[in-house]
Amino acid sequence: MRTRFAQVGLSMAVCLLGVGLQSARADMVTYDLTSVNISGYTGPYGTVTVDLMSSTTATIMFTSDVVNGNIYLFGGSGAVAVNVNATSVSISSLSETQPVGFSTHGSSNLSDGGSVTQEGGGTGDFNQTVNSFDGFTHAANSVTFDITGTGADWTSASQVLQANADGNSVAAHIYVTSYPANPTSGALNTGYAAGDQPVPDGGSTALLLGVGLVGLSLLRKRSSQAVV
Repeated sequence: MRTRFAQVGLSMAVCLLGVGLQSARADMVTYDLTSVNISGYTGPYGTVTVDLMSSTTATIMFTSDVVNGNIYLFGGSGAVAVNVNATSVSISSLSETQPVGFSTHGSSNLSDGGSVTQEGGGTGDFNQTVNSFDGFTHAANSVTFDITGTGADWTSASQVLQANADGNSVAAHIYVTSYPANPTSGALNTGYAAGDQPVPDGGSTALLLGVGLVGLSLLRKRSSQAVV
């Protein structure tokens, strides 16, 4: 009887651990910046993570990718853009990281760009943008900010953003330059990249599967010992 209770207890612990891990990972989603009007340079051009903080707040982070010896930086007017699933949007805690040698205008290059009609490159309208001061020499390899949605009731990170009429949820103004970035080298090309749907997160499934297999192994081992 004690063996049966131990097996049930272990099974419940494995299930609860799996649920806990799933919940811990369920509050963040990632978008790829892929569709683009930059000829000659293949993506992905960056990633956008959405980290749900509450039913009305989230942290957004744009991060550059390095592909085929080139890095894709964010800069200029409409450096990054998101289409938030809310009646209205407010933004705070703007921050960035830059490659070595790139310039900062005062304490930061970033400012609230508000909504925009046609972000560029056919990416469509967005209800929240972030502007960067000047151009290439002030570009960033990551941009982070917090958003608050009026009228929002988000229960998962995948609900924070929504596709606009052109089918895009996120977009960025891209400067292409060789890696590692050097401000004196200039941009090889510029254009816009966008993304529509969150990238499926296989990590949660794999992690939960691993936990389940370990649990089954332990149960089998205990059962064998009980029989002996």
